[in-house]
Amino acid sequence: MYYFWDNIKEMMLTKPFKDWIDSNGEGDALWRTGIAYITKPLEKYKNGILRTFRKKENGKYQACRCNPTFGENDVSRDQVILAWTALYINNDIDELTELVKKTSFRLSKRYIQTITMWFWARGLTGNKFSAVLGQFFLSFELSIDIVVNLIIKKLVKYKDYPSEELEAMMSEPDPKETWHEKGESLRYEFLNTKWKEKLWKWNFPGYGLHLAAWTNYTGPRNIFNYYNNWLINIDMSQYNLLLKLLTHKDVTEDEINNFKPREEWIWSSRFDKANRGRILPVEDKYNFDVEILKTIKKRNFKNRLSS
Repeated sequence: MYYFWDNIKEMMLTKPFKDWIDSNGEGDALWRTGIAYITKPLEKYKNGILRTFRKKENGKYQACRCNPTFGENDVSRDQVILAWTALYINNDIDELTELVKKTSFRLSKRYIQTITMWFWARGLTGNKFSAVLGQFFLSFELSIDIVVNLIIKKLVKYKDYPSEELEAMMSEPDPKETWHEKGESLRYEFLNTKWKEKLWKWNFPGYGLHLAAWTNYTGPRNIFNYYNNWLINIDMSQYNLLLKLLTHKDVTEDEINNFKPREEWIWSSRFDKANRGRILPVEDKYNFDVEILKTIKKRNFKNRLSS
């Protein structure tokens, strides 16, 4: 699959590929549009994000996964976090402040904000005390999650793979074969017993680490920020170029230019055999997985110059 901009819904959707013929990716449209706006600060991306927050009669905002109201009942933290991150990075502070202050603690019938998210969001609007509290609670969460992950990975003998080696393993399957299922079957190299399968369900997922990295990156640079970066570095794959940049590690121009665009957002995945990030089979002008590396690298450089 690959990304495309829907002019009617004003959201970044996915063009179905092979067996994914029944979905255009509306479930992750807000998250994906946030990524698009971080990468390319176009007004249409900003407007798409703002439209997903519907103002109710009580003056509160209700987020949805995709315009106009798709997914209001189960819109999740990751959708909203990426949307607010995108507004913050593009200095849309007035719009961000309006949404943060008037979005309920309960995001939907299924999900609520965490204490960390609640303080972090208020920190984005300029509340310095809330920003420090957000960093503190993120440190508390990561301290538990990363230690648990280290133990689990050791017990199941987890192994990371370079993206090129993963690509060879996830070579083009039969069109009738679901490549997600192929990845799941490959994962059983290390989840080869029932108790390992059950234990792995307790691991802190790759998308959680991805969100933690964005949350920490947009927070203040203090002792908690440095501590969180250290923890994220312990758990992340050494091949995850985006998380490297978000934790202020060096990524070379060659590493960025040599990376081949993937069908899925590889930076929120684990680099194990269940990775679904096959090389994009078509020419796609929305190669955000590569372009976002250039964006964050440039932003980091500007911030170093101004500090």
